[in-house]
Amino acid sequence: WYDRAVYPPVVATLIAATIVIILQAAFGPMAALWQIGATTAAFSCVAVITCRIGFPSTFSALLRMVPGQQMVPGWLAGDATGAKRWFDLIMTDAQTPAATRSRVEMLMAVGTGASSG
Repeated sequence: WYDRAVYPPVVATLIAATIVIILQAAFGPMAALWQIGATTAAFSCVAVITCRIGFPSTFSALLRMVPGQQMVPGWLAGDATGAKRWFDLIMTDAQTPAATRSRVEMLMAVGTGASSG
């Protein structure tokens, strides 16, 4: 369990923290709000990318526990047909909240941009 529960987040945290420190040194002082936003974005992106690349089985297990677990792995694997099926189900469901619809639209746009670029 150490290899799946402890090691991945520790490694991802150390790498992400190092990147944040390097970026702060490179860009110098910022206003507090910009500092919080930039630090959060950089740390989150690096931590997720580290887990996705360095620990794919742990990352996949984590994705199976989040809402939308049926569509996210297919979307990440580039299975456009499978992901589109789930996106369409969500978008045509009358009970889907507006916030969820906007997130699905964003994922659809990102997927379209990635496949065309």
